[in-house]
Amino acid sequence: MKNKASFFVDFFLTVMLVLGVLWCNITAFQVNVNTIVIIVSTLIFTSIFSLISALIKNKTKFLLSIAVISIIFIFTVLFSLKSILSQTGYFINQILSYYSKYLAVPDYIILGTENSNDATLFLVFIAFILCSVIAVSLIRARRLLPVSIISIAPIIPCFILVNTLPSLIPLILVVSILFSLYITAFFRRKNPSQNGIVTIIITSLTIFTAIVICLINPVEGYERYEWQDNLLSYMHELTGFTSNDSLKNNISKSLDEIGNSLSEKENLAEIGPLKQKNDKVMRIFTETNGPIHLKGLAYADFNNNEWSILSDEQSNIFPKDFNPFTMTKCHIANDKEIGIITENSLDIMYSPYFSHDIPENFSPLGDVCIRNNNKLLSYDINYSPYSESLAYFTDETSKEYNNFVEAAYLGLPDDTKQKMREIADRNGLTALKKSEIPNAVKEFVSKKGYYSLNTPKMPDGKDFPVWFLEEAESGYCVHYATAAAVMLRALGIPARYVTGYYVNAESGRWTTVTSDNAHAWAEYYDSTAGWIPLEATPSSFRPWEHNNAPTDAQAEQTTQQPAAAQSVTEQTTNAPDFSQNSTEAVQIDKNENININTFDYGTLTAILISAGIVLAILLIIIIRRIIILRTRASQFKKGRNNRRAQYIYRYIQKIMRFSNNPIPNEVVETALKAKFSNHSIDKKELETLLNYANNAKNELYNNSSLIKRVYLRFIVVV
Repeated sequence: MKNKASFFVDFFLTVMLVLGVLWCNITAFQVNVNTIVIIVSTLIFTSIFSLISALIKNKTKFLLSIAVISIIFIFTVLFSLKSILSQTGYFINQILSYYSKYLAVPDYIILGTENSNDATLFLVFIAFILCSVIAVSLIRARRLLPVSIISIAPIIPCFILVNTLPSLIPLILVVSILFSLYITAFFRRKNPSQNGIVTIIITSLTIFTAIVICLINPVEGYERYEWQDNLLSYMHELTGFTSNDSLKNNISKSLDEIGNSLSEKENLAEIGPLKQKNDKVMRIFTETNGPIHLKGLAYADFNNNEWSILSDEQSNIFPKDFNPFTMTKCHIANDKEIGIITENSLDIMYSPYFSHDIPENFSPLGDVCIRNNNKLLSYDINYSPYSESLAYFTDETSKEYNNFVEAAYLGLPDDTKQKMREIADRNGLTALKKSEIPNAVKEFVSKKGYYSLNTPKMPDGKDFPVWFLEEAESGYCVHYATAAAVMLRALGIPARYVTGYYVNAESGRWTTVTSDNAHAWAEYYDSTAGWIPLEATPSSFRPWEHNNAPTDAQAEQTTQQPAAAQSVTEQTTNAPDFSQNSTEAVQIDKNENININTFDYGTLTAILISAGIVLAILLIIIIRRIIILRTRASQFKKGRNNRRAQYIYRYIQKIMRFSNNPIPNEVVETALKAKFSNHSIDKKELETLLNYANNAKNELYNNSSLIKRVYLRFIVVV
């Protein structure tokens, strides 16, 4: 093993490339695996194939070794064939669960006789194949085409749909390594001894450039482009298949399309202590003082300690063309307007209670959320501010929607419903009139424990709302909202869990909204008024002051002014870091505010990305030229004369490919003597070759145009 540096670099790149390809699919399709097993298996397989490729020179012995190892591995696999088949089925079904939303493919297939929710063994098998091909191609064959095909092909499915984008880390690894391998292809063929160092340098630069580009234009901004839909339509026409979109309710389809930006599920079993981030999200301009709920997303199903949005079955029974977001009105004329400017383009709109209409370019998705069709950064909403002291009604009643609410927002697991009813009985809630229940539930839930963002995770095996009401010492908005919504359902009142922002606004001022204002609350349904917010979180909550267990006096305090609370939903994790305080407000007349849409941030981003790419390419070209020139100078000056003569003659051949001039016989004879004769080339013959090379190079440059000279100097590096 002469070139140890090159060997270890290729070994490292093989491991990173295999793990990168696997993790692109794991993260894109949310596949469950044992991480340690995958990594250790990849290291073992890469070590075996790398050592065989480097140490066994005889072709027959090499192929025999590969065959023996493959047979041993296959026999090992046969002992776990049932498990591998079931895991293969699980992996395929994970992919189909996404693709069936857009393509005419089966929703589910069955492989083997066992059920599995893990794909570790299947991916170990795939890792074996990837390691064998990549290690042999890089270390022995020094061919990049097989590496490219086997690396790119498995991750293509990750990019066909918007909501199956892989994680950035493995994606950057794969792209950067493949790019660096092609950039260093010259050294891999001509100068293996320098290959390792050059590859490491180029790979590091490529990864750095990719990270900069991703920071400027984050992957979360990726949109479903028209060409993707056109391509799918063309494939449907070509194959005769019909897209499953036509079989889906428009609500379900639209939720699938923006699913990459929504938290479709709220796993309460994972809810633990929260940390403040203070990332700037939006600014609001209002005509009223006091707290405002900005509603974002409503959850329908509660099961296995998890909230989830409307299922396909529920979406299919939603009343067509019914708008539940503007159905509530106030008896008192109290029209106000709120202006919202977001820091990033969001897929959904955040609206106050109760909106009079939905702005142009926005559309309701059932009663789950309001879609921001054009990803507008600013919009105005007319609304009637909500107050518990005012009466509300609706003149847009719908029997179909009332039936839908009864079907979608009363469901609970039997055990949960029974336990919540028992708690309600012990506390006198079941004896109340139906109209009295919402306020009583609010009062009961809000007095449980004390507010703290440091509330620990729920112990395994518990029922979240029951655990919170009977055992937990503290909680925050997620706990209180869940307990209230579930209790209302247990008592026969349709209710749901809602996420958004809770802001303490000031009239006539721009108020900054940060991630610390993210909040969760409950809504209950009144057939005469529609959906009414129910704030069960204690009125004393203020996240930045209640991160630790309070004193007895603090625990009993319930009359302080409400402020913002941090929700676990983290709906704006893409917001940049700002140093402004979450309560900072800029006193400026709304009409004097600069319209954020007058500046084309998309164009600026495109320019910055293009400039970054161009600079990165130029940097790589310059570094490549410097390395080639230094390597060539070292080859011409060091080593035996015969070896130096061969390097010089190769350089002459390279020059002549562009000048189309014949090489003199004297030069050819000297080169042949250096390569095949046992006699050593003397200094005079060596100088003759070198002088001819320099003269040929100068003549080529003198007879070339400016563009060709740039091409020869920096691309070909003559």
